[in-house]
Amino acid sequence: MKACRWYIGALAMLTCLVGGLVATRGFLLPRVARWLDVGQRPRPSDYVLVLGGEENTRPFVAAALVNTGLAKKALLTHTRPSRDVLRGDSPPGHEINRHILMHRGVAAGDILVLGHEIAHTHGEAEALATFLNTSPEARVTVVTSNYHTRRARWVFTRVLGERASRVSFVSAPAYDFGAENWWLTAKGVQTVVGEYLKLVFYGVHYGRLGYWGLSACIAAILVAWASRRYLAGRYS
Repeated sequence: MKACRWYIGALAMLTCLVGGLVATRGFLLPRVARWLDVGQRPRPSDYVLVLGGEENTRPFVAAALVNTGLAKKALLTHTRPSRDVLRGDSPPGHEINRHILMHRGVAAGDILVLGHEIAHTHGEAEALATFLNTSPEARVTVVTSNYHTRRARWVFTRVLGERASRVSFVSAPAYDFGAENWWLTAKGVQTVVGEYLKLVFYGVHYGRLGYWGLSACIAAILVAWASRRYLAGRYS
């Protein structure tokens, strides 16, 4: 009997929690996405580094920084070929970025490619660390998608150590969704929830995430899951 009452009480508490999350989704969920964005105001630098992915936005932001004199040269990371690249259906991501930069007015001689077949953010940070061994005084602006800036900053800070003080992060807008509506699209949910999961993985794999950081990630995932379930039922 006690076990039955405990089960009913726990179910009631869970129902209230999910209901509360759904009821406050318009207030809470935009903040879930905004927390991931720690991008800074652009400042003058020697190089702008375009992280791999989101070719629809990131290289355009980087080109604007070069064209306005906020960066002198552009850095790209040599990305690991995807299945589409291996099948010949698409050029490598860094080549797409190179062509976009050149099309937007960046000289070919001002574009450098770092590393070889890099598959993740940690590898990109290591490639920049190697580059900075030959240019220790260089200032670098890292351009990546807004939802990726918090994890990128965390990773680059751990890899670069004291040199991270010479690196800043500028947000490129996410393609197809924003902080105000990410939970309404499958891509938005996959991207934002996936970013929180990656934060947990990176925290566990590469260093201590901390109790509050882990709690925040779990809470955000629960919020996104509850809202997605609600919306799926509402519009099905």
